[in-house]
Amino acid sequence: MTTYTFGQLETLWDDAGGPKALAPLMAAIAKAESGGESDAENPSGARGPWQILGPPPGMTNAEMFDPKLNAKAAVWKYTHQGLTAWETYTNGAYKKFLPAHFVAPAGLPAAGAAPAGGGGGGWPGDVLGFFTDADHALGTASHVALALFQPSSYVRIVVGGLALVFLAIGLYALYKGAAS
Repeated sequence: MTTYTFGQLETLWDDAGGPKALAPLMAAIAKAESGGESDAENPSGARGPWQILGPPPGMTNAEMFDPKLNAKAAVWKYTHQGLTAWETYTNGAYKKFLPAHFVAPAGLPAAGAAPAGGGGGGWPGDVLGFFTDADHALGTASHVALALFQPSSYVRIVVGGLALVFLAIGLYALYKGAAS
């Protein structure tokens, strides 16, 4: 087991391609999630410093104990789900690990706030992200299975289907109203 310092976690985030301005925040999240331990695992199966559950396309769950791969998975998770993917962000537990001089970049959701829609994570951003990453999803059967068998996916499919039904009903009513 290796316990990473705050600075080492920042470096892992940077080396994995994460936004440099977020390195202190992401190091604080990793400290809150796992204490910075490389072999941390919670009862749900989330692993590594950033407690990744369900690795991104091309990675396995076992690889989440590798701090470099865990950091890459954290960058992927941030890109596709935003900061609110981490409970320690939404509940504010990360704050006690942040340096006093840290200034959050503009546009970050406040702890406890829902992610902004459209591209950054959350609804509809995560759905749009799924389609923009279709090449990864189609190339990795385990990712497709993971995406399709998440309860949240069923909710989105049902809601999307209902929206289409109501749209069709509305268009039909407009057409009939205009025809009479």
